[in-house]
Order: sequence, then structure tokens, then C-alpha cells
Amino acid sequence: MQFRFILFFLILSFIAQAQVKITVGQPYGVIDAQYKYYFNKGPEILTVKIKKREVIIQKLNSEKLAFEKISVARDLPEGFNLEHVIEYNDRYFIFYSLWDRQAEMEQLCYREIDFDKGTLKPGENILVQVHGKVSGDLISKGWYNFSVVNKFDFQFSRNDDRMLIHYRLKPQIKNDNKSYDIIGMHVFGKNLEPVWNEEVTMPYTEKKMNNLDYSVDSQGNAYILTTVYNDETTDDKKRNENNANYHIELLRMSGRANKIVITPVTLGNKFINKVNLFEVSDSYMICAGFYNNVDNRNAVDGIFTFKLTKEGDLIDSRNYEIPLEVLNMYVSERAQRRNEKKEEKDKAEFEELELRELFVDDNGGILLIGEQHYIQTHTYYYSNGTMRTYYTYHYNDLLVTKINGSGQLEWMRKLPKRQTGTAGRGSMSYKHMSADGSHYFLFLDNERNLELTPDRFPAVYNDGAEGFLTAYKVSDGSGNVDKVSITSTRDVLGLPVYQFQTSRILPIDDNSFVVEVYKKKKQDVLIRVDLAK
Repeated sequence: MQFRFILFFLILSFIAQAQVKITVGQPYGVIDAQYKYYFNKGPEILTVKIKKREVIIQKLNSEKLAFEKISVARDLPEGFNLEHVIEYNDRYFIFYSLWDRQAEMEQLCYREIDFDKGTLKPGENILVQVHGKVSGDLISKGWYNFSVVNKFDFQFSRNDDRMLIHYRLKPQIKNDNKSYDIIGMHVFGKNLEPVWNEEVTMPYTEKKMNNLDYSVDSQGNAYILTTVYNDETTDDKKRNENNANYHIELLRMSGRANKIVITPVTLGNKFINKVNLFEVSDSYMICAGFYNNVDNRNAVDGIFTFKLTKEGDLIDSRNYEIPLEVLNMYVSERAQRRNEKKEEKDKAEFEELELRELFVDDNGGILLIGEQHYIQTHTYYYSNGTMRTYYTYHYNDLLVTKINGSGQLEWMRKLPKRQTGTAGRGSMSYKHMSADGSHYFLFLDNERNLELTPDRFPAVYNDGAEGFLTAYKVSDGSGNVDKVSITSTRDVLGLPVYQFQTSRILPIDDNSFVVEVYKKKKQDVLIRVDLAK
């Protein structure tokens, strides 16, 4: 172990509910829509709700907690697929893809939203045109009706100076041994003006490489982090060998005639299983992720970081092992004994951990947030020869790590939760916000966990059931953890609420947030929470 924790520093203290102020607004008409997005400027709230070809825009107020006005546009083109709804440099956009059958061209279009008026501006704008088909995700939109979605991905530089839109052309050759991916890269400035674009042919075949993450810096350089196998197989590790049979490479492009600058990335004999790239300053990027000491991509032994200069040089590589004391918190006694046996061989690990977010402070320090997430498949066979398959989605513990600007580990905390559902994310996972030197992690919890201690296993919260809105308050400086109990969804100042989702939580200032919920009788309502300072 690189370090040890004293257990009492990890024991959660509790803040009384009375220290949290809750206000419920006046109800207004519900909008049933497949997609819902929330933005704010000061007390003004803008919601964008998209249902089939309709765009419903509402203006709400976070101080009055009241509905102000609504507008509806019904002129989105037939056959569009929603790609993204974003705020970019104080402007608001709906991006969607549209296939031009006659020209055999994929198009990325956008409509701009007038925040002040709460309306969709007229006129369709074409931002990207691609000759040929673009790869994406195939989804069902009804009986024998399928569509390809998620064709275009978006990345933004640290200060929103540049926006990268990238896509993958549908391969002409279906053999991964022979096919080379072609990635379209389009970089735009603050006002969506083109900076450069290029369709870049990858340096290795599809079989040999797997792109992990994309990024763009303030100078308009685009980056791809990719796994590259060391031979022509796709074996993570060769038999009787301890080292990984793959490595990470950083590909840097600047729009100069398909030129790619390649930087290899290695961590000795460690297996890299999750990795992301982030711009930290005008001088360098940070690559951060999870590693394992053995060949198990579903488990994590520790965290690694390294810096990359804008010229592609690798500097200041570090790794931080997850201590046994953290792994053994909020797990069963059986799991603790298993971890202790594994630790004797340096193999204790955090299972199914996904890197969710990374935040950089003004001093170059970083906060990494990992969430335990996995999907289970359940198949039942019946005596009549039929079968039924369904999936359960699990969103469990958070692992939060603070590393200072000098690369030193300041603290690492495991925040317990257990959430399970059968309809995707739903009301599960968490929402992060920061205020007054602390980080808040908001989530719905089982009420039996209100006084959870480190020697107890958390009770499960089931998606869609009544829950208790809870927050872990973590000091940015010390890592001390308080558990803030906010309210039960079955009784918010006497009002039961429904369809509570963490994705709808909207921070409105340093210590406050609002969330839109359903109160039945075809009415929504805003709830405002002011956290204790």
C-alpha cells in the first residue's frame, strides 16, 4: 500500500434536514416528451422538450418557482434524428442529423434557440455535410422501423474556444483485418465558424486499434486516445506473460493534410482499462483513468494520471493505488475477507468502475469521479420453447479522488449507494455540483440508509420507487464527508412527487438547485433546494 487511512476520518457525519431549505412552487401543465433539457441564466430557466417533430420551449423562474410562458415549434424536418441540445458560448442549439437520400449525403443541422424570448429561431442551418453514410447506434422506433442515431459526437475545449464534432464513416470493407477506420474531424470556433476539417484515415486496421476518447484544445488541435494491440491478435495478454499485449497511443491532428502525430503511452506492466483526456491549461493536457495489476478490464486496482504537452510529449506519469480500507467499506464480511486474501497478492480491486467526470481547479488540481456501473442480462426459458430476456441496470458506489496541482494525492473517498432498475438510467446515478469549497453528490437513496455506517451494507434503492433525496457533501480541502438528508419523494412539504430524475437537477447558484418533478393531475412543479452554507 502506498498509504493508509485512519478509519474514523471516513465515517460519515450527518447534517439535520432542518439545515436544508426546501421550497415548492406553483404547479403548471405537464409536457410529456421523450427528451428534456434544462438551462438557466440567473433566475431564468429554459426547458427544451422534444416530442416527435415538436419542440416545446418553456420559460420558468427559479426565484418565483413559477411558469412564465411556453412556445411550440412543429417544423423540424421529417426523418430527423436528435443528436445534441447544448449551450455553447451563451448560445443555445438543437443539433440533429438528416439523411439526404437523393444526394446520398449525411447532414448535421442545427436550429438556434432564443433564450430571452423562449422561442426557436426560424431557419435550418447545415453545419456538416458528409458524402456517404455515418456509423451510429441502431435503435427500434416501432414495428419493423429502425433508425441509426448518435452519429455525431461533440467535444469542447476548456474555455469553449473550440468545438470538435467527429464521426466515423461506415466502412466499405467489412473485414476488420483489412478495414481502416476513417474518422471525420470538424473543428469550429466560438461562433461556429469553421477552423478546419479533415476525414482522417486511422494508422491501423479496425482489428488492431480501438478508439477510447476524443478531445480538442483551445488552439484547435484534435486528439484521439486509442488502444493499439502489439501483434495481430486481440489478446489482452499473451499466455505465460505478465505484461499487457496492448498499449495506449495518443493521436494528435491539426488539420494539416491528414498528418497524425503519435505518442505511445505505457504504464509498465499495468493494464489500462478506462482512460479519458482533458485539457487543463494552454500548455498541457491530462490523461487520467483506471488501471489493473492483472488482466481484468472489469476491475480497478488504482488511478493513473499523466500530462501531455501540446507537442505530444508525455510527462509526469503517476499512479495511485486504491487502499484496502476503502475497498472494504460498505461491503459484506465475505467480500471483505475476499479482498484481504487478494491484497496479500496485491490483487484487491474495485469492480465495474466507470470514469464519469473530471474537474480541474484553478491551481491545476483534479477531481476524478468514478461510479460503479454494470448491466446484467437475465434470460428465462419456458417449457413451451419460448424465452424471455431482460436487463437490470446497476448504479452503485462512487469513488472520488482529489489530486493537487503538484500531482500529490490529497484524499480518496468511497461514497456508498446501491441503485437498481430495469429501464436504463431512469432516476438513478448522481448529480455533481460544487459550492463554498465543497462537492455535493446528489442521488436518490433507500430511506433505510439514512444512518448508514461503514460496517453496514447499503439497502438497495429501486428505480421508480419512493426514495430519499440525499447528498454527500465532501470538503475539497480535507475530503471530510457529511451526509445531507434532504427530503423524501413521498412527502416534499406535504406533496408526493413522481418521475424524479437526477438528470433534471439544475444548479442555479453556488448553494441552490431546482428540479422539475411530476405531481400528477397532469401537472409539473419546480422544487428548489437551498443547501446550508
